[in-house]
Amino acid sequence: MKETLANSAQFAADYAIAVRDPNLVVKLWVSHLHARHPTHVQCLLIEGLRCSLTPAGSQLRRFGFAFRTDCIAPCLEDGGNDMSTGVLWIRQRGEIAVNIRDDRQAITAETREYVIRGVFREFLCEKSLDMPTILACYELLALMWTTQLVSKSEVEQLLPIRLDKLHPNWRAGISNQPRAKKASSSFDSSDDDGSPTASVSDEVAMMQALVQRSFPTVVVPALSP
Repeated sequence: MKETLANSAQFAADYAIAVRDPNLVVKLWVSHLHARHPTHVQCLLIEGLRCSLTPAGSQLRRFGFAFRTDCIAPCLEDGGNDMSTGVLWIRQRGEIAVNIRDDRQAITAETREYVIRGVFREFLCEKSLDMPTILACYELLALMWTTQLVSKSEVEQLLPIRLDKLHPNWRAGISNQPRAKKASSSFDSSDDDGSPTASVSDEVAMMQALVQRSFPTVVVPALSP
Protein backbone atom coordinates (compact mmCIF):
# COMPACT_ATOMS: atom_id res chain seq x y z
CA MET A 1 0.00 0.00 0.00
CA LYS A 2 2.80 2.44 0.93
CA GLU A 3 4.67 1.65 -2.29
CA THR A 4 1.52 2.20 -4.35
CA LEU A 5 0.87 5.54 -2.64
CA ALA A 6 4.49 6.62 -3.12
CA ASN A 7 4.34 5.83 -6.83
CA SER A 8 1.04 7.62 -7.39
CA ALA A 9 2.00 10.58 -5.17
CA GLN A 10 4.88 11.39 -7.54
CA PHE A 11 2.33 12.56 -10.08
CA ALA A 12 -0.07 14.30 -7.69
CA ALA A 13 1.24 17.71 -8.76
CA ASP A 14 1.09 16.92 -12.48
CA TYR A 15 -2.45 15.64 -12.20
CA ALA A 16 -3.39 18.77 -10.25
CA ILE A 17 -1.92 20.96 -13.01
CA ALA A 18 -3.98 19.23 -15.70
CA VAL A 19 -7.33 18.90 -13.93
CA ARG A 20 -10.05 21.46 -14.67
CA ASP A 21 -11.75 21.28 -11.28
CA PRO A 22 -9.07 21.12 -8.56
CA ASN A 23 -11.72 20.78 -5.88
CA LEU A 24 -12.13 17.16 -6.96
CA VAL A 25 -8.56 16.20 -6.07
CA VAL A 26 -7.82 18.36 -3.02
CA LYS A 27 -9.77 16.11 -0.66
CA LEU A 28 -7.96 13.08 -2.07
CA TRP A 29 -4.51 14.48 -1.34
CA VAL A 30 -5.53 15.69 2.13
CA SER A 31 -7.09 12.33 3.02
CA HIS A 32 -3.79 10.57 2.31
CA LEU A 33 -1.71 12.93 4.48
CA HIS A 34 -0.58 10.88 7.48
CA ALA A 35 2.42 11.13 9.77
CA ARG A 36 3.11 7.41 9.26
CA HIS A 37 4.03 7.95 5.61
CA PRO A 38 7.68 8.70 4.65
CA THR A 39 8.63 12.37 4.57
CA HIS A 40 9.11 12.46 0.79
CA VAL A 41 5.60 11.06 0.25
CA GLN A 42 4.15 13.71 2.57
CA CYS A 43 5.98 16.40 0.59
CA LEU A 44 4.75 14.97 -2.71
CA LEU A 45 1.15 15.16 -1.53
CA ILE A 46 1.60 18.70 -0.24
CA GLU A 47 3.12 19.67 -3.59
CA GLY A 48 0.01 18.21 -5.21
CA LEU A 49 -2.08 20.45 -2.96
CA ARG A 50 0.04 23.48 -3.82
CA CYS A 51 -0.52 22.90 -7.54
CA SER A 52 -4.22 22.28 -6.93
CA LEU A 53 -4.61 25.64 -5.18
CA THR A 54 -2.59 27.58 -7.76
CA PRO A 55 -4.96 29.82 -9.75
CA ALA A 56 -5.61 29.69 -13.49
CA GLY A 57 -2.99 31.24 -15.76
CA SER A 58 -0.10 30.65 -13.36
CA GLN A 59 3.04 28.90 -14.55
CA LEU A 60 4.31 25.72 -12.91
CA ARG A 61 6.61 22.91 -14.02
CA ARG A 62 5.92 19.38 -15.15
CA PHE A 63 7.48 16.54 -13.16
CA GLY A 64 8.57 19.02 -10.51
CA PHE A 65 9.10 16.24 -7.96
CA ALA A 66 12.31 15.24 -9.79
CA PHE A 67 13.91 18.59 -8.94
CA ARG A 68 12.93 18.78 -5.25
CA THR A 69 15.14 16.93 -2.79
CA ASP A 70 12.32 16.79 -0.26
CA CYS A 71 10.20 14.86 -2.78
CA ILE A 72 12.80 12.18 -3.54
CA ALA A 73 13.10 9.01 -1.47
CA PRO A 74 16.29 9.01 0.67
CA CYS A 75 17.76 6.01 -1.16
CA LEU A 76 17.41 7.88 -4.47
CA GLU A 77 19.24 11.06 -3.47
CA ASP A 78 22.68 12.24 -4.58
CA GLY A 79 22.55 10.48 -7.94
CA GLY A 80 23.24 7.06 -6.50
CA ASN A 81 22.82 3.76 -8.31
CA ASP A 82 19.27 3.49 -7.00
CA MET A 83 18.17 6.67 -8.79
CA SER A 84 15.23 5.71 -10.98
CA THR A 85 15.69 5.90 -14.73
CA GLY A 86 12.66 8.17 -14.98
CA VAL A 87 14.04 10.74 -12.53
CA LEU A 88 17.42 10.74 -14.28
CA TRP A 89 15.73 11.22 -17.66
CA ILE A 90 13.68 14.16 -16.38
CA ARG A 91 16.70 15.85 -14.79
CA GLN A 92 18.79 15.47 -17.93
CA ARG A 93 16.14 17.27 -19.98
CA GLY A 94 15.65 20.12 -17.54
CA GLU A 95 12.53 21.79 -16.24
CA ILE A 96 9.39 21.84 -18.37
CA ALA A 97 7.29 24.96 -17.76
CA VAL A 98 3.53 24.75 -18.26
CA ASN A 99 0.66 27.16 -17.71
CA ILE A 100 -2.33 26.28 -15.57
CA ARG A 101 -5.33 26.00 -17.86
CA ASP A 102 -7.33 29.21 -18.21
CA ASP A 103 -10.66 27.48 -17.58
CA ARG A 104 -9.62 26.13 -14.19
CA GLN A 105 -12.44 26.42 -11.68
CA ALA A 106 -11.97 28.44 -8.51
CA ILE A 107 -11.41 26.85 -5.12
CA THR A 108 -14.69 26.65 -3.22
CA ALA A 109 -15.21 27.74 0.38
CA GLU A 110 -15.78 24.10 1.34
CA THR A 111 -12.45 23.03 -0.18
CA ARG A 112 -10.66 25.91 1.50
CA GLU A 113 -12.01 24.91 4.90
CA TYR A 114 -11.10 21.27 4.23
CA VAL A 115 -7.47 22.23 3.60
CA ILE A 116 -7.27 24.48 6.66
CA ARG A 117 -8.66 21.77 8.91
CA GLY A 118 -6.97 18.74 7.37
CA VAL A 119 -3.53 20.18 6.70
CA PHE A 120 -2.96 22.88 9.32
CA ARG A 121 -5.19 22.07 12.28
CA GLU A 122 -4.67 18.30 12.13
CA PHE A 123 -1.75 17.01 10.03
CA LEU A 124 0.71 19.83 10.78
CA CYS A 125 0.20 19.28 14.50
CA GLU A 126 1.41 15.67 14.35
CA LYS A 127 4.45 15.36 16.59
CA SER A 128 6.57 13.09 14.39
CA LEU A 129 6.80 15.32 11.30
CA ASP A 130 10.26 16.14 9.95
CA MET A 131 11.40 19.62 8.99
CA PRO A 132 10.91 19.30 5.20
CA THR A 133 7.25 18.41 5.73
CA ILE A 134 6.74 21.26 8.21
CA LEU A 135 8.28 23.74 5.80
CA ALA A 136 6.20 22.40 2.89
CA CYS A 137 3.01 22.96 4.92
CA TYR A 138 3.93 26.56 5.60
CA GLU A 139 4.88 27.13 1.95
CA LEU A 140 1.36 25.95 1.15
CA LEU A 141 0.00 28.48 3.65
CA ALA A 142 2.10 31.20 1.98
CA LEU A 143 0.50 30.36 -1.36
CA MET A 144 -2.96 30.51 0.19
CA TRP A 145 -2.06 33.90 1.67
CA THR A 146 -0.83 35.40 -1.61
CA THR A 147 -3.88 34.07 -3.48
CA GLN A 148 -6.24 35.38 -0.78
CA LEU A 149 -7.53 31.96 0.23
CA VAL A 150 -6.81 32.80 3.87
CA SER A 151 -7.27 36.06 5.74
CA LYS A 152 -4.68 37.89 7.81
CA SER A 153 -6.32 36.82 11.06
CA GLU A 154 -6.31 33.19 9.92
CA VAL A 155 -2.62 33.36 9.05
CA GLU A 156 -1.82 34.89 12.44
CA GLN A 157 -3.62 31.97 14.06
CA LEU A 158 -2.22 29.20 11.83
CA LEU A 159 1.46 30.22 11.79
CA PRO A 160 2.14 29.32 15.44
CA ILE A 161 -0.46 26.52 15.64
CA ARG A 162 2.07 23.68 15.67
CA LEU A 163 4.30 25.33 18.27
CA ASP A 164 1.31 26.24 20.44
CA LYS A 165 -0.07 22.71 20.40
CA LEU A 166 3.12 20.67 20.76
CA HIS A 167 5.31 23.12 22.71
CA PRO A 168 2.96 25.37 24.72
CA ASN A 169 5.85 27.11 26.50
CA TRP A 170 7.92 27.87 23.40
CA ARG A 171 7.56 31.63 23.80
CA ALA A 172 9.14 31.57 27.25
CA GLY A 173 12.55 30.56 25.94
CA ILE A 174 12.57 32.43 22.68
CA SER A 175 14.41 35.47 24.02
CA ASN A 176 17.59 33.41 24.27
CA GLN A 177 17.38 32.13 20.68
CA PRO A 178 19.08 34.05 17.83
CA ARG A 179 16.80 35.13 15.01
CA ALA A 180 17.28 33.43 11.65
CA LYS A 181 18.55 35.63 8.83
CA LYS A 182 16.72 33.89 6.00
CA ALA A 183 14.60 30.86 5.23
CA SER A 184 15.95 28.09 3.05
CA SER A 185 13.86 26.41 0.35
CA SER A 186 14.63 23.05 1.93
CA PHE A 187 15.87 21.73 5.25
CA ASP A 188 18.06 18.76 6.10
CA SER A 189 15.98 16.82 8.60
CA SER A 190 18.65 14.45 9.84
CA ASP A 191 21.96 14.39 11.66
CA ASP A 192 24.92 12.38 10.42
CA ASP A 193 23.35 9.33 12.03
CA GLY A 194 20.03 9.90 10.27
CA SER A 195 18.02 10.86 13.37
CA PRO A 196 15.37 13.64 13.17
CA THR A 197 16.54 17.11 14.14
CA ALA A 198 13.28 19.08 14.12
CA SER A 199 13.82 20.45 17.63
CA VAL A 200 11.84 23.31 19.15
CA SER A 201 14.67 25.77 18.48
CA ASP A 202 14.93 24.58 14.87
CA GLU A 203 11.21 25.09 14.35
CA VAL A 204 11.21 28.53 15.98
CA ALA A 205 14.18 29.67 13.87
CA MET A 206 12.49 28.39 10.73
CA MET A 207 9.24 30.13 11.63
CA GLN A 208 10.98 33.44 12.32
CA ALA A 209 12.70 33.31 8.93
CA LEU A 210 9.51 32.24 7.19
CA VAL A 211 7.50 35.11 8.64
CA GLN A 212 10.15 37.61 7.52
CA ARG A 213 10.26 36.17 4.01
CA SER A 214 6.67 35.20 3.19
CA PHE A 215 4.46 37.04 5.70
CA PRO A 216 6.10 40.48 6.20
CA THR A 217 2.78 42.22 6.90
CA VAL A 218 1.54 39.59 9.35
CA VAL A 219 2.19 40.15 13.04
CA VAL A 220 2.76 37.07 15.18
CA PRO A 221 4.10 37.80 18.68
CA ALA A 222 7.56 36.26 19.24
CA LEU A 223 7.93 35.47 15.52
CA SER A 224 7.59 38.80 13.74
CA PRO A 225 10.62 41.13 13.59
